[in-house]
Formats: sequence, structure tokens, C-alpha cells
Amino acid sequence: VIVLERAGYGFSGRTRTNRTISDVVEDYKKALAALNIEGPYWLVPHSMAGLESLYWAQTYQQEIKGIIALDISIPEVVRRFTLLPGKMAQNLQWLIGFLGLSRFMKQPQLEDALPLLKTPLYNDEEKQMMIHLFYKNFFNRTVLKEVRALDSNAAFIHTMDQPHHVPVKLFISQDNIDEFPEMNDEYDAYFKPFHTYDKHLLATHHYLHHEEAALIMKHLMPWIKKKN
Repeated sequence: VIVLERAGYGFSGRTRTNRTISDVVEDYKKALAALNIEGPYWLVPHSMAGLESLYWAQTYQQEIKGIIALDISIPEVVRRFTLLPGKMAQNLQWLIGFLGLSRFMKQPQLEDALPLLKTPLYNDEEKQMMIHLFYKNFFNRTVLKEVRALDSNAAFIHTMDQPHHVPVKLFISQDNIDEFPEMNDEYDAYFKPFHTYDKHLLATHHYLHHEEAALIMKHLMPWIKKKN
């Protein structure tokens, strides 16, 4: 299992390059090449990384065996249901991060921003590292570029042919469906042409892999073995 931390997140540095779909996927490919890890790969995207996985699967068809999609963004979900802060709010968040003011967040706010702090999956030392990384990376320039590119990236994916040949197992959050019931239909409409499409609705929030990792793996491993 390889975890690729995109530029501006985790321990990865920031970048001055654009955050188009192709830029981000090329970053992933360069990282894997540097590690001498060859495909084909099973992709496990969460949230807006779903757009990147769809691009990767269509553009480099021999490299992707399948997609395990964790509450991912697809073009219509971004267009209809993703509410981004305005430019003024984005700039304010960047300024808060730049000045280090995010360090003054109270514990409840911090736990809302970092749901993993409320789980038993990590020890106190690991959780403290997450907090340090959160302060370090809070809405930096690279993340800001990524947020601002989301609409155009979704629009670009909408113009591409879908990678129908790639099997998709989708896990989606009940919280999101409760808030936007039509979102369920958008997922079904988008993935209906795919040769293999399985969907699971989990009683979680958007970070469903934090709450239901064991359940996801229970569904996932037999499916991968069957596909292999």
C-alpha cells in the first residue's frame, strides 16, 4: 500500500505549479517512478481525488486495475452540491494559515477539522503530529490553487470519455445523501455505463474511512481478489 501525499499536504512540500488534473496525476506518476513501483494500480481516492482517478484511468488505461472510491467527487456532484468559500473567504483562510493563527483554534474546532483526533486509531504522539501538520499546511498557497481549480477540473473531466472498462467500487456517506438526496442519483447515472459498478452506502460523515475502515476492508478484499 502506497500513500501519496499530494503537494501542500502532510509531509509533502508546496509547489508553484498549477493544480490541474494532469499536473497532479503527473506528480503521482513521478513519485511512483522514483520509488520504482510499477503498475497496474488499484486507486483508492477520497473526495476530490476522485476526479484525478477518473482522469488517470482514462488517460493511462493500462496503468489502472480498478478504483475503490471513497465518497469521491464526480463532475455533477462538484457542479451541483459542492459549496466552496468565495475568494474573500479563501484569502482570509490563507492569511490565517500564513500568520499561524490556526494555532489558536479551540479543541472542538480542531476536532471538527481533524476528525481522526476523535478516533482510537492513533496514539497521542501520532495525533500530536497530525495537529502540527495541520498547522503547517493550513490553507497554504498550493491548497488554495487546488480549491480554485476544482470547478475547472470537474468541467474538464465532464468533457472526457468515461473509463468504462475500469471496475469501480463506490462507498458513499449517508450524511451527504441525507443533505442532498439527488446526489445518489448522480452517482448512479455517472457510473451506470461502467462494466462493473458496486455501491455501498455507509452511515458516516464524509471521512467515512475514519469511521468504517474495517467494514470497507470487509467488502473490499474479496472484491479485489475476485477481480485479480
